[in-house]
Amino acid sequence: MYTENNKYTYADLFFYLTILHNDLNDAIAMDKQALKKRRNALFKQIPLEVVSKKTLLLDEVLITKALNEEINNLYDYDYKIVSKEEIDEAITNRQANTFVMKKVVSAPRPLRRSSAGGVIDGSRHDNGMLKTYQDNITGTTLNAIYFNSFFDTETGKILFFGRPSFKDKKIDVKDFKTIKKAIK
Repeated sequence: MYTENNKYTYADLFFYLTILHNDLNDAIAMDKQALKKRRNALFKQIPLEVVSKKTLLLDEVLITKALNEEINNLYDYDYKIVSKEEIDEAITNRQANTFVMKKVVSAPRPLRRSSAGGVIDGSRHDNGMLKTYQDNITGTTLNAIYFNSFFDTETGKILFFGRPSFKDKKIDVKDFKTIKKAIK
């Protein structure tokens, strides 16, 4: 789990453990082809039946000022701009008919440390999409990508995992232009 300020709420832990639990259950229950098909779909489209029937919760601190001004032109469905506490409550209470958008950090694995202490990602497919972030704990670096992700608050299921972002954890207009195209 990643956080910039190293402070986790109960909801953060609950959220990430639920996602891990769901991912492990899917890996065990689904055959390899079905799992691959499902994961590929998560990168390509956001199900219209989800966004049209549920309310998107956006953290007021994590959206840009420009998005706050433009969101009505970019997103045609129900949404609420709320505090982190309201999002935490929706997650821990498994609130029905809502989903949240979060930026999730993904790092290629397996990771290993070099003899000099640097982190080496185990991938051989660096396509220029990785940004190096300073690891403040050990003073080394880690290659990572922020992904825009939608999660169902009731089930903890991942609904969408796409459009990499490299600037920061803010949700911006470009994110929602891509999201609009992905709703099918």
